[in-house]
Amino acid sequence: MINPDFSSDFERSECTSVNRFLLEKLPKVKKYLSQKVDEDREYITLLQDLEESFLKTNNNLIQVKIAGCQEDLLKKVKLFNQTCSRLNPISQFTIITFPYDLGHLFNSCDLLFLVIDSSKDSIPVEQKLVIKAKKINIPLIIFDFNQSSNKIQSWLPNISFLRVNYFNFYGEFTEKSQTLLNSREYDNCLKSLLEQIILIRQASLEEKLVKMAQKYFLQRKSQYKKQIEQSKQVYFAGEDPPQVRKKIKQLPPKLNKILQYHLKTIKQTLLDSKQDFINPFISTSFIYNVQQIIGKSTVIQFQEDKKIYLTLVIQEDQYVKAIHRHILELYQQKINLWIEQQWWFLDQELNIFNQFIEESDRELQIVNRLSEKNCKLPRISQPEFDLNKYICPVVLSETNRILFDYHYTQSNWFRIAITLSIGLGFFFLTGRLFGFVFLILQIIKVLTGQSVKSLKLKQQTKELKKSVGNKYQNLVKFIADKLMQDINIFLDEQHQMHQEKVNSYIQDSNSHLVKVKQGIGLNKNKIKQLNEDHEYLMQIMKG
Repeated sequence: MINPDFSSDFERSECTSVNRFLLEKLPKVKKYLSQKVDEDREYITLLQDLEESFLKTNNNLIQVKIAGCQEDLLKKVKLFNQTCSRLNPISQFTIITFPYDLGHLFNSCDLLFLVIDSSKDSIPVEQKLVIKAKKINIPLIIFDFNQSSNKIQSWLPNISFLRVNYFNFYGEFTEKSQTLLNSREYDNCLKSLLEQIILIRQASLEEKLVKMAQKYFLQRKSQYKKQIEQSKQVYFAGEDPPQVRKKIKQLPPKLNKILQYHLKTIKQTLLDSKQDFINPFISTSFIYNVQQIIGKSTVIQFQEDKKIYLTLVIQEDQYVKAIHRHILELYQQKINLWIEQQWWFLDQELNIFNQFIEESDRELQIVNRLSEKNCKLPRISQPEFDLNKYICPVVLSETNRILFDYHYTQSNWFRIAITLSIGLGFFFLTGRLFGFVFLILQIIKVLTGQSVKSLKLKQQTKELKKSVGNKYQNLVKFIADKLMQDINIFLDEQHQMHQEKVNSYIQDSNSHLVKVKQGIGLNKNKIKQLNEDHEYLMQIMKG
């Protein structure tokens, strides 16, 4: 719980372990931070840490170490100083009997009392203790139980006597202690040493609080700077937002150029292949196949509306199929196979589709970092083509037949019968050869008509195949053109679809870019505010 007023914790006795100078700074710090808490709740942590550190230091008792060889004398010095009003409220006494490790002795030691008897020879540890205490600025008082103070100079031959706080007990301690306790000299010495200790503590505390505040601000600023750098690295690959926005703006024309290049290659490759598809002098072309089919076709006669027609059919095992159906089915299969083969060639041999994906993925990295979607353009699809979209089999069947002109030979057997009747009549009635000759002439005429019919059939079959061949060659070219038109339309639709996806990705990434920029701007403002607060608090704490 944050104390509403630091100063209430500081109202201690005049022997408080920190002086009033520091007390004037911390309330200002607390007041300023308390006002900032509403804007930044994280300042509560700094407030709590400063208060906790201060109270811990302020409430710490002054650690007084009483060291010497004779434990009974050490206890007398402790008892004597415990009755001292200047020390008693704020001090904790610890007796150290030699031999003892000096390194441990000076740990947590604010004031050192060395108890000696200068009538006896000094031991090395006593002199080392005095030298080290002076070296590390630990306040030191020497209590000598020798009745004569003249011995001290010989006891400390290498140390300036004037720089040592030295007090001598004359006679028995119990008789003279009150005199020393009421001594102005001893009181002034304690006062001076305590002020020294307080100043040291104040400097240490002030340094500690300053470092604590600096560490806090450095960590906070480092945290926001790290967030900014992380945002730049994750979303902008280390670049600044204006550079990223510029690159995003350049993305559509770049991707459009890549796509157009590959679509142009696809269209040209298909166009070149289409020429082979309709070349009648290439055995794999469909026009050549159609010529072969028509050449192998058979003509049949059928009657419709009392008229005889000739049409072409294909014999398939035991079945007969109209030539237009056979060709359409075969053409559809050929087109499907051609499309599949061309897409395989574009993919496996020219590697167009993979190149497009790799190039587009590379360019889309900038929006992929920003967009919440998986920004990836799909492979260029394989088109489909349906002949029924352009060709009506019923209408096409009309082009496969012709009217069979056989008027010269109509009712031939009926004619033969009439002729025989007439000829025999002449023969029986006249008994002359004329009737028989007439009969023979009429039969020859009939038989000649039959031969003419056969010739006529052959002639019209040839004409029919030639006519159908020409029509189907034109049909193949027409379908090939329509196929290329459809593929080009399909590729243009793919182009449009890819552009729409790119625009969608860019719109999404621009929206996210705004949010990221806002986050970066917010963090920069926080850093700016932290810098201002840091500078102001340092002016208070160091001023």
